[in-house]
Amino acid sequence: MSGVISLPPRCDTTFADTLETTLAGGGSASLDASGVQIFGALCLEVLMGAVTARQETDSTITISDPSDGFIAALNVFGLTPERLTAGDF
Repeated sequence: MSGVISLPPRCDTTFADTLETTLAGGGSASLDASGVQIFGALCLEVLMGAVTARQETDSTITISDPSDGFIAALNVFGLTPERLTAGDF
């Protein structure tokens, strides 16, 4: 998988399966988080798994233009976009 994936405003339980399927192909990917208002734990878990899997293949996930809501949600979990994409969790 390569290209830009635009995350929806509400990244919660209802979006987690879609996110997992979208990221399942491997390869580098860029997530546009500019419109995210809510980012839940299950989507975070999916994203962490995808980051970890890509570290084994030297692929990356990047996050572009993270919204205030996205950053605030990651902060609740003790993360930043940079720490998440680096696999520092």
